[in-house]
Amino acid sequence: MKQSKQPCNLKIEITVPSTLRNDILQVARSQFGPTQVMPGCLQTRLLQDIEQPDRLTWEEAWSDMERLQQRIASKSFRPILALMDMSTGSPVISINQVTNLHGMEWISAIRSQTGTSVSYVGTSNQKGEKEC
Repeated sequence: MKQSKQPCNLKIEITVPSTLRNDILQVARSQFGPTQVMPGCLQTRLLQDIEQPDRLTWEEAWSDMERLQQRIASKSFRPILALMDMSTGSPVISINQVTNLHGMEWISAIRSQTGTSVSYVGTSNQKGEKEC
């Protein structure tokens, strides 16, 4: 079966005991650099829920499903599996394939259809784009 070349995302949500949070963060931090330089990796992130600080989400964005599958099958994925093992509950895992990408132009088009303007506060970056 031919693999689609659409971008895809891996998302793993875990709940960690506060006593292990520093250890888990250390493992996660050790994965950023090695993962981000892998062929096809677009982004890695670790997020913490502001309302539930024990809830962490590991995210990886990949150029296509084949690259993500290679990542999951690799030895370098073992620390991520270890993070899942440290969760106090069952990890919530989702893999999504991106079929459409939209940006500010899309938001502007939707808002202009309803007669509302698009404005936000921010500063311009070097490319002349606004940053919030």
